[in-house]
Amino acid sequence: EENSRLFPKLISAVFQVVEAGVDDPKLLEEMFLQLLDAMLLQEDFGTIGQVVLKLRAMEQRAGKDSPISLLLQNFQMKMGEEQRLSRIGDVLKTAKPKSPQDIVRYLTGLDDSVVPTLLSVLESVELAENRTLLADVLTTYAKQLPEPFVNRLRSDRPQTIRDMIYILDKSNHPEKLKFFADTLRSPNLAIRLEVMGIIARGRTGDARKLI
Repeated sequence: EENSRLFPKLISAVFQVVEAGVDDPKLLEEMFLQLLDAMLLQEDFGTIGQVVLKLRAMEQRAGKDSPISLLLQNFQMKMGEEQRLSRIGDVLKTAKPKSPQDIVRYLTGLDDSVVPTLLSVLESVELAENRTLLADVLTTYAKQLPEPFVNRLRSDRPQTIRDMIYILDKSNHPEKLKFFADTLRSPNLAIRLEVMGIIARGRTGDARKLI
């Protein structure tokens, strides 16, 4: 609780420094990185989201080629690094998070280079509710970048296949039925039935051919 009161004051002080102008951009990057790691440790995803929004607002005023824009890019790149995404995995592994929507906002604001790490994090999450939260986040990436999800349809873990089916189905990728064709040969009856149900809902000539 003490930390939750301290963070807004710290962040306010850091932004005052930013607005006053700093000659050493590396020093600023380091300050923001330390804040990011401290907030992740406290699971304060809401405040991280506020920092991103504030930096975006400042970038709009300063322009895309400004030091603020570089600071924002660096902050978001650090947010998507493996050790920080693994920290989110630790939070989600076995307990319901305090603010799931703040985690969703954190993860959906990153670029698609984070997909392989998020897929690994998904494997480690045991709580069904949190798996769904992560799978829904991954859906936002699957339409533009289906390959990592399609590749995992060949996994020997039924839960992984089920997650990939859920993500690709929800992404509404135009070729999702083609992606599912191989899974109809799965030795796992439950998975075959799941895929057949999705294909049947397709109600197109291609869907009928697959069944």
